[in-house]
Amino acid sequence: MVAAQVNDDFTDGDFTQNPSWTGTSETFIVNTALQLQLSDTAAGVSWLSTENQKVSGCEWRFWIKQSFSPSSNNNSRVYLVSNQQNFTEPLQGYFIQLGESGSNDAVELFRQDGETVTSVCRGTEGLIASSFNLWFKIIRDETG
Repeated sequence: MVAAQVNDDFTDGDFTQNPSWTGTSETFIVNTALQLQLSDTAAGVSWLSTENQKVSGCEWRFWIKQSFSPSSNNNSRVYLVSNQQNFTEPLQGYFIQLGESGSNDAVELFRQDGETVTSVCRGTEGLIASSFNLWFKIIRDETG
């Protein structure tokens, strides 16, 4: 059995230690269901990150619930790999985006090089055009 490089299910009610998540921490809470939740009513960008040195042979598993219809100005990104902890700055990395303009919203994987963002692959059109909750499992093998 191999232990995870990073594993946090937030059942300790805390995201500031074991592991330590940093970023716009004042806009997040661990709710009564022991889930990490954005808790902000103001427009803007909110983000959290935690350090992980492992890039290949990785598995990411997470659950996302959005109780609104996403758009290009109101969406979620999950960065799988990044060379920066602050996601608002130019970086090298990959992220999953949930939301875009129009009604064909799909789960989409992007590569980011500096400020240039390129689609790598795209899921089912319209899958996330309204509120949703989805489980994700993404695997990057040792050769990738």
